[in-house]
Amino acid sequence: MRAILLVLATLLTGCGHPQVDARRTFNEGVSALSSGDADAATEKLLSARDSAGTDDALRLRAAYDLGLAWVAKAEKAEGPDDKLSDLRQSAAWFRDAVRLDPKDDDARANLEIVLHRATAVADQMNQDQNRLEGRLKAVIEDARALRDGVRQLLGQLDAGGAQTDPQAFQDSFDKLATQDRALSAQVGTVLDLAGDELDGLGQKADDDLSDKEKARQYQLNALETWVNSARTSLTSGRADLRDLDARGAHTQATRSLAELKRAAEQLSDPIQVLQAVTRDEATLRQKTAVLMQAGALSVNDATADDNQPVPALPSWFSADSLDEEQGTIADRAGEIAARLDAASQAEAPEDEKQQRLLALATEAAPFVHTGVEHMAQARQALVSGSVGQAILPETQALSSLSEALERFSDLRTLVDLAWTTQDQITTLMDPSQGDASLSAADRMQAVAEGVSRNRSRLERLKPLIADDRAKAQAAADKAQADSDDSDDDNDDGGGDTGQAQ
Repeated sequence: MRAILLVLATLLTGCGHPQVDARRTFNEGVSALSSGDADAATEKLLSARDSAGTDDALRLRAAYDLGLAWVAKAEKAEGPDDKLSDLRQSAAWFRDAVRLDPKDDDARANLEIVLHRATAVADQMNQDQNRLEGRLKAVIEDARALRDGVRQLLGQLDAGGAQTDPQAFQDSFDKLATQDRALSAQVGTVLDLAGDELDGLGQKADDDLSDKEKARQYQLNALETWVNSARTSLTSGRADLRDLDARGAHTQATRSLAELKRAAEQLSDPIQVLQAVTRDEATLRQKTAVLMQAGALSVNDATADDNQPVPALPSWFSADSLDEEQGTIADRAGEIAARLDAASQAEAPEDEKQQRLLALATEAAPFVHTGVEHMAQARQALVSGSVGQAILPETQALSSLSEALERFSDLRTLVDLAWTTQDQITTLMDPSQGDASLSAADRMQAVAEGVSRNRSRLERLKPLIADDRAKAQAAADKAQADSDDSDDDNDDGGGDTGQAQ
């Protein structure tokens, strides 16, 4: 075991010499480490290293013992997060010691040991109820809270009018900047967790990775890309807050939230993402309708009810913001379409259910592509300021996404959809019901489209019904088998009791 205490250099004499003080501080740190006070040890050792000046030997020994001190802190850490953080600090100091003396075998060996321990802790954390996914979900909620906070501040500034001095809201800007900084740290933790898992997968040869592990590796790489983008947006937003630019900060907060959501979607299957995209497109259509109505009322106030004032929309609620939101949704939908295309082109599996799922992906992909095309048309209308003209392509995009999503519906949902459509068909076939403005030709066209959709649904219902029937039969068979086993146990028990008597 290497010696802990250093002997003061004989050339350094005199009270108060910087290097004498640095070595004295180093010895105090070593003493604290020996007595088990890791916190005091790290403080003293770090101070000694920073004050070492040209004393290369002192810097090397301080770095090495800082590695030991952080290991001691890791052993006392209460939670896995703190333990992993301490081990990473230890590895950083041992790595520094190796840099200062590449021939230091002790530092190199300790670095390898600490890295192995850190990997083991990270693996355990990732196995603990999808820790990465859970942390990312929490970060998204915090990012949403940050965006809402910036929106509230922007609303306060707008309410004061053009003459409002942003410096009057300095405290609010500072609090949001602090919130942004804390969120950036959490985003860094997400990157660390993803990186640890990738490191674990990277230790295996490509041929040794299972298909599931390869898919996970691809997902994590894509996740890292979006999380890094979110961190960049947060940094830009924090700069805007320091410059008292609430509008710029809102843009960056909104963008970082969208990027974190994109990161989370890398870990979800395409159907879950398609559901989220469909919901977001429906919300966007509602926002567009609100903006269109507000614009119509503000242009021609005389047509508005005197008792109903023109709605005052926040400044961030604009055609430009909706255009950016539509662009994000279109990108997400395009990514889903690409994943569905890839699935449909994959080699047919032997499993019958998987074959059916791939067939559904092939059937759904064109609808998603069509939805993306309609979204592009909506963006053109929003960019040109023709908000009202964006409603139709947004509606068409929503319809296309719903058609794609329907391909993956379960039995109950598909039956409900077919029932609803059949009810609409019945109403359309009775001229005394429904929309009287529809012509006979329009009614027949709507009926034909409804019948066509339900025929397609009936074909998709057949395998779902067969699966449900098979599950019910399997459950009945198991219940019968359990009942037979219970009867056998009772017979055995009765015989034993008779013998005992």
